[in-house]
Amino acid sequence: MSKSSWSHRAWRAWVVGLVLALGAVVVPSSAPSASADVVPGDDLWVGQGVGYGGTSMHAIYREQPADPQNPGTPDYWAYCVEHDISAQPHREGEVTDPSGYLGDNHFNDPAVQAKVLWVLAHSYPYLSLTDFAAAVGLPSISENDAIEATQYAIWRYTDLTFDAPWPWETSDSEDAYWYLVNGANASSGTTTFPSVTATVTAPVSAQQAGTLVGPFTVDTNQPTVGVSGPSGVAVTDASGTPISTSAVTDGQQLYLDLRGSTTAGSATVTVTAQGAGGSGNIITVPTTPGGTPTSDAHGQTMILIAPSTATTTDSATVNWAAAPTPSIGTTLTDKGDGDHTIPAGGGIVVDTIAYQNLTPGTSYTVTGELRRRSDGSATGITGSTTFTPTQSSGTVAVELTVPAGYAGQQLVAFEELTITGQATVVAEHKDINDAAQTVSVAPETGSGGQSKVSLTTETSHDQAKPGTQISDKVTITGFVPGHGATGSATLYGPFASRDEIACTPAHAVGTVAFAPANGAVRTPTVQVNRTGYYTWVASTTADSRNTAATHACGLASETTIVRKPSYPTPVVGTGFSTDGWDGAGRRKVDRIRIPSIGVDARTSLVGIKKGSMQVPGNVARTGQLAQSAAAGDLIGTTVIAGHVSDRRDRPGAFWKLTKLRKGKVVTVRQGGTRLRYRVTSVERFSRTQKLPERFFSTTGEHQLVLISCAGRTTTSNGGFHYRQNVVVTAVPIG
Repeated sequence: MSKSSWSHRAWRAWVVGLVLALGAVVVPSSAPSASADVVPGDDLWVGQGVGYGGTSMHAIYREQPADPQNPGTPDYWAYCVEHDISAQPHREGEVTDPSGYLGDNHFNDPAVQAKVLWVLAHSYPYLSLTDFAAAVGLPSISENDAIEATQYAIWRYTDLTFDAPWPWETSDSEDAYWYLVNGANASSGTTTFPSVTATVTAPVSAQQAGTLVGPFTVDTNQPTVGVSGPSGVAVTDASGTPISTSAVTDGQQLYLDLRGSTTAGSATVTVTAQGAGGSGNIITVPTTPGGTPTSDAHGQTMILIAPSTATTTDSATVNWAAAPTPSIGTTLTDKGDGDHTIPAGGGIVVDTIAYQNLTPGTSYTVTGELRRRSDGSATGITGSTTFTPTQSSGTVAVELTVPAGYAGQQLVAFEELTITGQATVVAEHKDINDAAQTVSVAPETGSGGQSKVSLTTETSHDQAKPGTQISDKVTITGFVPGHGATGSATLYGPFASRDEIACTPAHAVGTVAFAPANGAVRTPTVQVNRTGYYTWVASTTADSRNTAATHACGLASETTIVRKPSYPTPVVGTGFSTDGWDGAGRRKVDRIRIPSIGVDARTSLVGIKKGSMQVPGNVARTGQLAQSAAAGDLIGTTVIAGHVSDRRDRPGAFWKLTKLRKGKVVTVRQGGTRLRYRVTSVERFSRTQKLPERFFSTTGEHQLVLISCAGRTTTSNGGFHYRQNVVVTAVPIG
């Protein structure tokens, strides 16, 4: 309305209504913090006000406080941008940018919005009270006066467009008002506030005591941020050199120095940036809890402002296992030609000892002795080596000299590892039946002798899908048939990578027998059901005419990767639905639970149709993509998607997925197995493009991906749609 039509009575009535519109006053609190910018589509909880009764600003919280009457430090504050609508504190509101404003006052004008943003950028609490007082030239201005001046300046643009005779509480309030209005009038306004981001990502790989635990990766758009870790633990770079935790930069990788620890534990690393983004967005509140605000029915619209004391924080938690006990494995060969047979008259054998989990810098002594395989008796043949490892894993060799007198016998190496100068054995390898640590001594000439047998091997499949039957092709030379030797092949797996392959009984999938003969022999098959890497080890036993033969674990020619077939990246539509495919007749994944955001939903196994993932139409359920990895697989990504809401905006299974934070736990029950994952990232993408292929990989380290929608937008006809996909990535918890 024009200034001439603004009567004194109308003015007084309008001012009296301020108290009703803004609600009660509460005591202010200090420095809030946030884990990321507030963005359109987020939900915030509106608390009570601070300031004079008619012009207070409201406390804003990311989550509803456990005790609304004692809510604690707010994350943001908000001023009102429309007067003639009642405030709705103690209720969740939705964040939109100013273009989503539902009111009908002057704030619809972009020029007015720019003036309001200028006022916010030059007022309290975006400036500290001290800085605001200095700018205004009022050293003793109170907090309530600063708030009142700011609120009146905002209403001057949104509801009046002229300078009214405001009922000032003090002259300081009036002077501060004129400072803000004159400045806004003289400027072209402000259109944006700076964003502040600061996140830290925990290491994905398994961690253990006795090492540098990491890397934690810091991402920020600020020049530097601060980082804090557990008390008494140094934060270092990859080489173990302590870093300055008060000046960490974007992309920097950090480690916790646990090289002096041996026990299992966990720790949290927190990154903190000064300031918080999100200022200038507006908060629209429904008139009823859980309802949808409209232009005809909504609570008082407020504009968000981050205070000068705000910080943006993020935390990442890592668990580590106790330092594993040292272990050794061995391979015994002829020094002359590297095979498992030495001449009848004796020779030198090399016992190559592969060690794991030793302490770098500590001196160790490994001692080997040879025993007769026939009865396990000692030969008295020994050798030892003292060494100081620079890494926890590696190899060391011990040479043993076999004299004459053992022709026709098989000798097996036993080993013990001690810390140099100490008698306690820290690791040993003593297996009389281990072909890898056995050598055969050739028989004396003319005794009938043994033929030296050799073999090469090749798996039937370089790659296979779950459920495939695979076999081993064993090519043998130098074999004399008919004297009792037998052959066997053991398949080991599954492993998450080639580097993790270990041919131990605990990893054996199955053993099959074959009759050794010269030439190529195809073994019986073993079925592989789980994804991952598998490897064969084939061997033949010795008899009166043949030496034993085998080969090393993890040969490339013997290794198969079992994976689901790759598939085209599907479109994932998860905004709202009331109908659709429900997965009837397909295998069900029992449940998915995310306690931190209240998710507890059944999950159907779903497919892809016409390029789109068939998310269940029942919004209370989620869908696991059949083409993706199974939960608990060792490789590949498991994809689970769910709707935000139905068409009437009633909550779906993933209604609050945008609120999930890094470090939180997701539990999937599948086939009677309970699988736990820890969230490593929460990302948003425009729905106008397909999601990145990396979320749908059938190879690589296993991870869980949860998909839903975000960025709710209200249309001009009162409807709504979603502009974004939210994608949560989580990794298995060991």
